[in-house]
Amino acid sequence: MKMFRRMVIACCLLTAGVASGQSLTRPDRTDLARAYLEYEAALQASPLEESERTRLAGQKFDLATMQFFRSDAAEALRMLNELNARLRGDAIELRIALGSLRADVSPEVLHAGEDNTVRIVISSMHTMPESVAEKGILNARISLLDAAGATIAELDAPLEILEEAVRKDLEWRLPDDLEMGDYGISLSIDDSISRRVGRISFIEDRLEGIVGQCRTRIDGLPQGKVQDESFRLVRSWIDLIDPGSNRYAATRFVYGPAEVVGWIDAWLTAYDAGTDPVKGKSGDVWGVLDAPTGEVPFRLYVPRNLNRDAPAPLVMALHGAGGDEHMFFEGCGNGLIKDLADRHGFIVVSPSTYSILGDPAAFDQVVDAIGSWHDIHADRVLVVGHSLGGITASGLAQLRFDRIAGVVGIAGTRPFVSTMECAPVLIIGAGRDLIVPARRLAQTVARAADNGLPVRYEEYSELGHTIVVNETLGYAIEWLLKQKVAEELSID
Repeated sequence: MKMFRRMVIACCLLTAGVASGQSLTRPDRTDLARAYLEYEAALQASPLEESERTRLAGQKFDLATMQFFRSDAAEALRMLNELNARLRGDAIELRIALGSLRADVSPEVLHAGEDNTVRIVISSMHTMPESVAEKGILNARISLLDAAGATIAELDAPLEILEEAVRKDLEWRLPDDLEMGDYGISLSIDDSISRRVGRISFIEDRLEGIVGQCRTRIDGLPQGKVQDESFRLVRSWIDLIDPGSNRYAATRFVYGPAEVVGWIDAWLTAYDAGTDPVKGKSGDVWGVLDAPTGEVPFRLYVPRNLNRDAPAPLVMALHGAGGDEHMFFEGCGNGLIKDLADRHGFIVVSPSTYSILGDPAAFDQVVDAIGSWHDIHADRVLVVGHSLGGITASGLAQLRFDRIAGVVGIAGTRPFVSTMECAPVLIIGAGRDLIVPARRLAQTVARAADNGLPVRYEEYSELGHTIVVNETLGYAIEWLLKQKVAEELSID
């Protein structure tokens, strides 16, 4: 992509006045997801001593999670912003103020030959720290970023603070020579701290037309040439970019339409060449499968360095309540599960836990679909889950004991039925867990062990409900990879 290096471009700027008594903007799921990813990045970059970082993150994040479950999104966001700032350790109150700001961009998709002017509304989702509000104004700047994160256009946007909050309407004419692609939008304060707040995509044709053409072409292709699951996958991509649909909103936060159009084009190119567009493909992919009880959204990662001379283990990662199929891939240690897959040589899939919970047939559908695309080791299908994902995973240990070699439940498990067979299970508890008390997990495991089931318990006394995933996932994967169906294995 061409790199434009401009300090400030000519723009048309319209500033709307801010009336007193303004209201706050309610955070949505995307706002909380962005703050969560910022937490993961702050955790990795924190200059604090490890013990202090772990204590602070474990305690404060769990408290924010509890506010989320109480449906107080604004307070959950404020607590996350404060935690992120304290983990970074500098410009704390400015970082909290920046985290409180939301930027709504319209239109989010621009087309060749049309007006490149966008409207950006910056508003507060919670009140700013008093010391920042007293300044009366924030020296802010909006930047347009290319795929590599380089700044290609900027707009000064001083923000007036009234009643500890901000609302400002801007119009910004973007460069006329933008190339096709997805662009990030960041907001910075005092040229010292910044955060991503949105995205703009620039594509040749209108999405409505692209969607219609793709649907017509896919529906006209012979079904027998590739797996049914491959057709379902490409149809989910078309649904993802359909401007007339509100489906898969969380996934639209992760991927821009220009990128997804590229996936569809590559799928069609592979089909035309006579190959299954998904079979044997390496890399990271999102999609949807169908199960008896409904759709199963999922993320799949196949390492590029995977040994193709032998079947690969398959690890299924199940997220907790409030999360989705992107949780393990984008969060949980900044996508640590993918690094572990590269290191240990396994395929990892993370479906929506809600789709798998209570429906073992959906589990079967996911495993079978991946088995149709890749050479997986039937005796080394493994499951790790966090919180609600741990509850779901421990249930699968009994409901699918004949297909699953091992299960790890992190900060979550369901009771075990003494009369049912069970795959080897390791339950990990967090001693400072405010959401799922460790003693409850220990008691459940003790009853299962007394009944002769292959279930054991380990506890990390200084960890909280969420940070325990980051700190123990590597160990959990190593333990799982030692398990194999139909062998007498110790779970020590």
